[in-house]
Amino acid sequence: MKYSELYSFDPKEYNAIELNKINANIHLLKLFSKAIAGIVIRKKNKFKRIGDYVFDFYDDWWNQEIQSIELKDYNSLEDFAFPKIWKGVNIKQKIGPYLINGKIYKISQYNYSRFNIIPLNTFLTKHTIPQDIICELGCGWGRNLFRLKALKLKNRLEGYEFSKNGIIFANKINNHFSTNIKFDYLNLIEKNGKNDLVGKTVFTHYVMEQLKYHIPTVIENLLESKPKQVIHFDPTVELYKNSFRDVTSKAYFNAADYQNNLLCVLRKFENLKKLKINDNFRLGYGGSANYEQCLIRWSPIS
Repeated sequence: MKYSELYSFDPKEYNAIELNKINANIHLLKLFSKAIAGIVIRKKNKFKRIGDYVFDFYDDWWNQEIQSIELKDYNSLEDFAFPKIWKGVNIKQKIGPYLINGKIYKISQYNYSRFNIIPLNTFLTKHTIPQDIICELGCGWGRNLFRLKALKLKNRLEGYEFSKNGIIFANKINNHFSTNIKFDYLNLIEKNGKNDLVGKTVFTHYVMEQLKYHIPTVIENLLESKPKQVIHFDPTVELYKNSFRDVTSKAYFNAADYQNNLLCVLRKFENLKKLKINDNFRLGYGGSANYEQCLIRWSPIS
């Protein structure tokens, strides 16, 4: 499957304007320069994106979200899932360069949020049956799951997160809007005695990037949990090539110390006959021109 089969994009529908080639290259050059500076800083500070750093950072972040968002300000789940005002900012007016269809567009944050859940919803619908339980690992406070619910995805949904603050907020939202989504704690890099994922469709979304030094452990833990299938919606450097945009992306991932080994690790497990990789391809969109989303779908081999 190609990403063109997952979504179509009409710039007029989303009030998007494509950057011309000169402006697109200028934008990429700025991103590349920042990435090179970031690499220098990271190496000077000897920064490594290890588990403790990630856990502390996100636990604090979700706590700030709890404090800054008032659920009573939203009239419905749809209004909350796709807000026009977010934490006091009019995101219909907040324009940024986003990557869509492999091109750079000026588009509002609100319209991009409306667009970027569609491929996720389409792929999950295509590769599950209504009876399947769909679980997001590293769900934060459940934004993706609430958006899927707002889009009327028929499957039962569950979210698992290592941040207790994330789970507290997710349950608060769940109760407020009566969405009937199950949320629970799970640490991807620790052995999990419970088998909450057995036979379920599991997905991650911009999560594996944070776990560069723990990818083999995460995959081992997933295999032991015996899910039906696992789908990673995560940037995957191994699928990037040598265009200027891809080189810029690789530099950015180096600067941030994001994972660059997910597909390589999965292929090693595949060679050991522990799993089968069913799909792996680029999705052509991302929250930044140097941050393209990719997709990998695999299933355990009994």
